[in-house]
Amino acid sequence: MANRTDFVSAVTDYWKYHGIYFWGGNGESTRGLKIGTIIDQESSAHNAARVLRHIADLIDKGYDLTRSQAMDCSGLVVAALRQLGIIGPKDDYRARDLQKMCKAVDLNKLKPGDLVFDKSENATHCGVYDGFDMTIEAQGRDVGVTRNKLSAGKWVIGGRLKYFE
Repeated sequence: MANRTDFVSAVTDYWKYHGIYFWGGNGESTRGLKIGTIIDQESSAHNAARVLRHIADLIDKGYDLTRSQAMDCSGLVVAALRQLGIIGPKDDYRARDLQKMCKAVDLNKLKPGDLVFDKSENATHCGVYDGFDMTIEAQGRDVGVTRNKLSAGKWVIGGRLKYFE
């Protein structure tokens, strides 16, 4: 059975391999992601252009995107849970759904693998605490999956998924 260490490792790989932010993405490979899909699924033509510009910037910088995946904030968590077989391949959750699946945890009592949320109820953004005062999140179309200090985010509460209690 997968544990919180496996979960953090999976999320860390999404950051390490330059995951991109894509509205509604749940870990799809960027290799097979078609421009038309980005345009059709993104929330606006402007946001689709931002995603494509970010991918082009990564390629221009020489990054190897063969292991890169596309995701939004909740898709980061969903992709890792799917990868580990904790949830089914068609299960999909938004930040507020993930929050409801968690036991609330104060930010000063987080353990690696706990989730962090932007609101105490009905969250609209989430990330994963990976320890050492750091979080990983699918931050936005212009930056993709990032790793930042916990204090750098707008996090107000943590959550412990029932799978890792």
